[in-house]
Amino acid sequence: MAQHDHVNETMTEPDDAMAMLKADHRQVRILLQQYEATPDPYLKQIIAEHVFAELALHALLEETIFYPALAELADAAGKQLVDDALQDHQRLRGLITDLREIDDDAAFEARCHALRDHVDQHIEEEESAMFPQAAQALREHLEEITALMQARKAEILASQRKGVPSEVSWHTHERRKHAMADWREALQHAMYPVLTRLLQEGFVLPLYVTCIGRNGSMMCGRYDDIDATGLDFTFEASHLEGEAFPLSMHMLIVDQRGEAVHVRCDHESG
Repeated sequence: MAQHDHVNETMTEPDDAMAMLKADHRQVRILLQQYEATPDPYLKQIIAEHVFAELALHALLEETIFYPALAELADAAGKQLVDDALQDHQRLRGLITDLREIDDDAAFEARCHALRDHVDQHIEEEESAMFPQAAQALREHLEEITALMQARKAEILASQRKGVPSEVSWHTHERRKHAMADWREALQHAMYPVLTRLLQEGFVLPLYVTCIGRNGSMMCGRYDDIDATGLDFTFEASHLEGEAFPLSMHMLIVDQRGEAVHVRCDHESG
């Protein structure tokens, strides 16, 4: 495996609401860049699932906390920006719904380009027009709004780590009911040495990880912190078959900067 010169670091939580949302924008754009750089159509669809999950969480925080606060306190122009953004979210949901119904690789690619263009336009409008308005309208309440968003995000991520379904999941591939602990524990043993080695080599948290088992099982997850006790795991989507994740297993790992690596695990030590 190639060595990396980057110094290992973790991504600290932004300290205000708009910084949180801008960080989400950056993460989605990094994943979309990785999608563009990946030649394999199947891996492209897997990376797209990560994009969908990030967009779902981002939209939930905006629609339940940030947008309502801005709509209540902003002037008429600010309220119109919120209305426009909500319509953008509906169009994004429509594009994602379309993507999940497409079986043809070329059609999926074209539709994903449309999603990327719409995401770019939405981000530009938010960061150039809405956020300056919000900085003024919400200045006396920004600390409270930030705390609410951080608490809500932590609650959602904690639920996902436990495998509890939440409204943030716009889609999953799970066909059968498996106890999360049954296959999560096995994945931890297989992935922990791989991910810690990548962090030592310079990969930057969070890590977006896709595991594909030899029987066709697939899991998409996000890892925000790794310590001596194991993995801080956020469940995003899965498709499970039979034994869940028998080894050998292929892993696609994308870090916070968009650097990616493909690893094959043939035993629990990675």
